[in-house]
Amino acid sequence: MPELGDRPTLKDLQDYVVQMKLERGFRTDDTIYECFLLGEELGELFKAVRKAEGSGRIANDSTAGEVGEELADCLIYLCSIANQMDVDLEQAFRAKEDKNKRRSWPRTNAAAASAKHREMTAQMVHWYQRLFEELNIEIWLDGGWGVDALLGRQTRPHKDLDIIASSAAAQTLDQALRQRGFHDVATDDHTPRNYVLGHIEYGLIDFHVAEPADQGGLIYGPGQIDWRISPQELGGRGTIAGVPVQCLSAEYQVRSHAGYKLKDTDRADLRALHEKFGLPLSADQVDSRP
Repeated sequence: MPELGDRPTLKDLQDYVVQMKLERGFRTDDTIYECFLLGEELGELFKAVRKAEGSGRIANDSTAGEVGEELADCLIYLCSIANQMDVDLEQAFRAKEDKNKRRSWPRTNAAAASAKHREMTAQMVHWYQRLFEELNIEIWLDGGWGVDALLGRQTRPHKDLDIIASSAAAQTLDQALRQRGFHDVATDDHTPRNYVLGHIEYGLIDFHVAEPADQGGLIYGPGQIDWRISPQELGGRGTIAGVPVQCLSAEYQVRSHAGYKLKDTDRADLRALHEKFGLPLSADQVDSRP
């Protein structure tokens, strides 16, 4: 039987498997059977990974070996199936990657996706605030943290940090975050003016990109949504765990929470703003009945 060199190619491995199976008397003509065996080996690989990571109980009589050993078994069966189907694995891999390169892939990764499960803490908001100051850009906090900044206290957990920014400031921030390891996070409403970046350590930041308005302030979605934010509404100030931040005004928060079905958290935010600032609320903003 031929010996494998120090750096065998996939073709070398396929040729080796052919000779090895013939020498050891293994069948080389039943592809379905080989697929069943590969399935069994994948199960053993899963057990080996669980065992190595200490996740879950593994039966005392389990035959799962080390992860490398189980990976090698899977590779042997892959090579055998490829041989029986007359597939050159290296050529197949290259052809598949050529096709993949022509596809449009969401710019995301596992680290960014895992950020979805992280709470956005006050300390994380402080990190962003320091970055805004370092970049010398104007960013306004919106959403749950924007409300809590106005209130001067955290009222509930937050899953992300919502921001409003001009297109120029957003571009500067986007570039700085990507240089620090942030990636796109897939969302149902992803657009160039509304998208999410994520980081395994710093969580999710939700961009709302607006353009400067002729009369001052900002306009979100000019020519389409035409949502205007006045200079007065951009004058909100608040604190998060003692740190001063720039946010949208309480009046803006009340105005923006209208025209759609509000959640319980939305109504809780509005009640808190009403109690602190005495702002009037509509019946829909108060009544939680369907």
